[in-house]
Amino acid sequence: MRFFAASFDAAMRTQNTWWRYAIAHMTPRTHKLVLPHPRGIPIASSAPDSTASTTPTSTIAPMGPGTPTYEFDVKMDGVRVHWAYDAGTNRYLRFQDGKVHVTAGAVPITVTNVVVMTCQHIKSPAEPRSSVPVTVGSGRVVVYSGGKAHAGTWLRAVDTDPWTFVADDGTPIYLAPGTTFVELSRG
Repeated sequence: MRFFAASFDAAMRTQNTWWRYAIAHMTPRTHKLVLPHPRGIPIASSAPDSTASTTPTSTIAPMGPGTPTYEFDVKMDGVRVHWAYDAGTNRYLRFQDGKVHVTAGAVPITVTNVVVMTCQHIKSPAEPRSSVPVTVGSGRVVVYSGGKAHAGTWLRAVDTDPWTFVADDGTPIYLAPGTTFVELSRG
């Protein structure tokens, strides 16, 4: 949990507080990210229900067949991002500009899930030379988990709401228990 919070804190220091909401709703015992939808559709959870539980669980809701994807690139401004899946550890390793991306402590960044959201970017109100992603509205999303890609749509009405991830067939997209890296790619 500390790595997850520290990574998002460093990466999103100038952003809205959406990530604090997500961290606050991730329970340490189950590693569930529970993001309730106003219509009762579970969004990103390790179980089919949308309520957080304090008891450990080993069940993961099926996400459908998905498309086997062991490596993929993410379009980002000014940096080449590549992810590689390791079936032995069931984790994704992040590469940046051709090198393994590491934390300040030289630990490689590896995660269980990678969420790639396509967003419009606008000029930053804090720094006009920078841009910030617009994470309200809707756009394409691809959730990579367990060596498979699950394509769909992300939705969010206001910046204080959680994201809703819905597969192209209309079913919810779930995250596997563990750490998740969210990439906000320019649309």
